Amino acid sequence: MSAALIILLGVICLGALQLWWRWRFGRERRRWRSELAKRENLEMVAAAEARARQDAILDSMIEGVLVLDETNRVQFANRTFAEMFATIGALSGKTVMEAVPVHEVAEIVERTRQEGRVIDQEMKLAGNSERWLQVNAATISSVERRRLGTVLVFHDLTRLKRLERTREEFVA
Repeated sequence: MSAALIILLGVICLGALQLWWRWRFGRERRRWRSELAKRENLEMVAAAEARARQDAILDSMIEGVLVLDETNRVQFANRTFAEMFATIGALSGKTVMEAVPVHEVAEIVERTRQEGRVIDQEMKLAGNSERWLQVNAATISSVERRRLGTVLVFHDLTRLKRLERTREEFVA
């Protein structure tokens, strides 16, 4: 055999080997991408299910819950919150004042941001009938102590305040 023939066969073998490796690499890449897409899909489904469970739990609470992001825009408001403040439509993405035009709520959010601790305050809502709420507000922080948002929990004290007033009138 001549050297040229051996070189030609070597080049053909190397070309065939490279085509085989390229085909195998492409097959593995497609399999890996498919597996990655399946995992991402499973993670998205799991996250959606967790979010649905969380929303169901928060919506079943008798307290009003308002969760704000770091820019004080509404991330979540449960059904009780919407009923307490008689909001209309979706609140997600709105500022505090757009969602609830009550200056005391905006002030509590600002105070919580500045002080970085839990705030506990009673407030009276003006309107046709007197309503009293207890508000607990806390900052949501990351592990690095970066502010991620604020959570506010509203408990209706109206019935207790009426009973207290009745008791005071009865005693007096």
